[in-house]
Amino acid sequence: MQQPLLANPSFERLADGRPDGWRPHTWSGRADFRVSGIARTGSRSAEIASEGGADAAWTLLVPVQPYSTYRISAWIRTEDVVKVEGDDPGARLNLHARPEHTAALTGTRDWTRVEM
Repeated sequence: MQQPLLANPSFERLADGRPDGWRPHTWSGRADFRVSGIARTGSRSAEIASEGGADAAWTLLVPVQPYSTYRISAWIRTEDVVKVEGDDPGARLNLHARPEHTAALTGTRDWTRVEM
């Protein structure tokens, strides 16, 4: 089995109340970033909440090798996520500076595995 590239992938380690190694980032709108006790595995998950819609994410730098192929996956759980007009598609996994991303999840869904 390969070793995961992501640091603290299940958000178990905290630093100053936030997932160690992960940074919150908001590009537009307003978002609240929290650590939740609702978890698929372990005891924590990272949460983003927004009343009016936001382009926001928990971000992480991932070390990669050139000319290599990687598979990235995540488990996403949503509650009352509504698509807002514009480019706020819902909850998804994406790589910045790349056009690839998973399909956006909206509505209320239990843990859903996404990958690219």
